[in-house]
Amino acid sequence: MSKRTLLWLNAFFACGHFTGHLFDRLVVVPNWNAGTVDGIMAFHNFFQNADPGAYFSIFVMAPTLFAILSFLAYLRSHTNLKKVLAIGLIITLCSTASTFLFFFPINNYLFWGKDIVLDPAQTSTLVTRWVFGEWFRIVAGLVTMILAGWAIHLSYKNEQA
Repeated sequence: MSKRTLLWLNAFFACGHFTGHLFDRLVVVPNWNAGTVDGIMAFHNFFQNADPGAYFSIFVMAPTLFAILSFLAYLRSHTNLKKVLAIGLIITLCSTASTFLFFFPINNYLFWGKDIVLDPAQTSTLVTRWVFGEWFRIVAGLVTMILAGWAIHLSYKNEQA
């Protein structure tokens, strides 16, 4: 596999991560972001056989993996390309950490519990935090996607120089 293929895969997974969160926020979340227990239960009832987590099971770790591999592949390359990949890697690592440290505990309470008994006050607070935090993930995803595209551009530009 060529080094540039890693850049294209990095961009692909960055795009999938960004668009997945954007779709989730604009289409799925409005159905439960009122923060009521009834809204969360409606979400559970709708997603009995599938849920957005099936999509994100791929797009949580793959962007991180390809950001790391791309950075390592171009570690000894042109300074600007290396800087763009490093910034993208840092943002991706922060986004992944936020997923595991911030979003997963909230998801565990709201969506993944086997015996779901939701406290209305805590549910409202957690939904508000989740929705607010999701905007940061969307912005981070957009920046990462732009950086991944920029890295591809720089790799072709450096080839011509």
